[in-house]
Amino acid sequence: MITNNSTNLDIHNSKNIDTNRVSKIISTFNNKFLMLQKKNGQFELPGGHIQRGESPINGAKREFFEETGVDIKKINQISSNSSRVLYRGYINTSNIKLSSEHKSFKFVSERELFKLPLSKWSKKDLAFLKPRKKTPDEEELDDTLTS
Repeated sequence: MITNNSTNLDIHNSKNIDTNRVSKIISTFNNKFLMLQKKNGQFELPGGHIQRGESPINGAKREFFEETGVDIKKINQISSNSSRVLYRGYINTSNIKLSSEHKSFKFVSERELFKLPLSKWSKKDLAFLKPRKKTPDEEELDDTLTS
């Protein structure tokens, strides 16, 4: 066990205490999203499995630190279900120290985000940010408002 003294989070190296529930953090620095590249080339959000007896928020912070070397202090929950908890937070550094789980990282704008080869889960987690086409009624309303 390794302890991260600045947050008093225990960092375990054993996979046998993981649950099936996952916590991920949508984090930004200077209005750019931090995305981690897996060895298969796909990009994902920092985070991972919550451990037995661990709260989702502590699991998210622990996983974030393990994968990036960055202590993320304040995060807000934006969604939750029986298998995933999603948070949003801000970091004050671009100095990322990757774990062996990932091969690289990128800070990308919202516009660039969906041009990355995202993992299946990251596509789902970030879907609310993806621009969508307007419905015909919305187009008509826009036309009316600008005329």
